[in-house]
Amino acid sequence: MLEAFALALTIEVGATHYAIQPDGIWRQKNTAPYTIRRNPPTISVGVQAGRWNIGYTHLGRIESDALAAVSDSFYPKGRCVAYCEPQYLARYRGAGYVHGIHARREWGSDWIIEAGLFAYKPKWQVQVNDWWPADAGGTPDMRQDFIVRADNEWAVTPTLGFGYRIGKLAAIVRVYGMVDNGGAYNSLYQGQTVTATASYRF
Repeated sequence: MLEAFALALTIEVGATHYAIQPDGIWRQKNTAPYTIRRNPPTISVGVQAGRWNIGYTHLGRIESDALAAVSDSFYPKGRCVAYCEPQYLARYRGAGYVHGIHARREWGSDWIIEAGLFAYKPKWQVQVNDWWPADAGGTPDMRQDFIVRADNEWAVTPTLGFGYRIGKLAAIVRVYGMVDNGGAYNSLYQGQTVTATASYRF
């Protein structure tokens, strides 16, 4: 009986696969090359009490770097139609991450299933260079540099995991129901996010 309530430290390491916004948000597929780093390392540290695990999870840092037209009106139907040459494009360099507190409950012995909640704090900002106010009648010689940030509000999402445990070691695939950061400036990440991790109990 006492064994069921014994506390153990758990550490998970692995990788995150962020779902991302569609084309046209922070990059334009048919305008200029861009790069996205959406599969960063992830780490989780928790305390195991019986079937419950409570702790901290960092889903990792997602980054993007793109040249794109300065106005959505220049990019209708997925194709740039005006001021598409490199000298007219702005550069958008985005970076952010998601981290927070998890609470999970598992069932099973070898093959396990897990359900829980993740209270998370999202981060996202974009460094914009060489933007000009085309929609306000501006011209390319009115270039500006600035930083925009998404609304970094706390949120809660459900999680569901499947895995296999051998003694103190486990391999787990986990789905986070919604990871988002909206507001005036959307984050690049959006929707269901998946992690694959190896877990060890000390």
